[in-house]
Amino acid sequence: MGLAWLPRASAEPPPAAALWNADRSAAAASMPAATGAGLFVFLRQDDGSFRSIDASRVEDANLGKLGRARSEFERIETRPVRWLPRSGGLFRITVQTRAWRQGRRETAEELLVLRPDGTVLWR
Repeated sequence: MGLAWLPRASAEPPPAAALWNADRSAAAASMPAATGAGLFVFLRQDDGSFRSIDASRVEDANLGKLGRARSEFERIETRPVRWLPRSGGLFRITVQTRAWRQGRRETAEELLVLRPDGTVLWR
């Protein structure tokens, strides 16, 4: 695995429009954040509550694949697109970033991997 970080976390339920994994133990959604739109993952805890994890930094990895600075894009959208089966106890979800520059859309995807404790990993 590549980069890892312990994200900010809070106890919030997933929004109604969240993308759920197969066993409903996790959900992900694009939501407003302090710095603009953000990507949040919600992991179900043993007591049935959810831990909300800010995984918005995955957008930077996707923008890096496009090879341009964030400031060169007029519009950027990042969203969860599909959950993959868990592997080795890890949660895995594909995250897509679409960015517009001079009327053209560019797209990149990144596999986001999370430990059950909320530590975010990717690649």
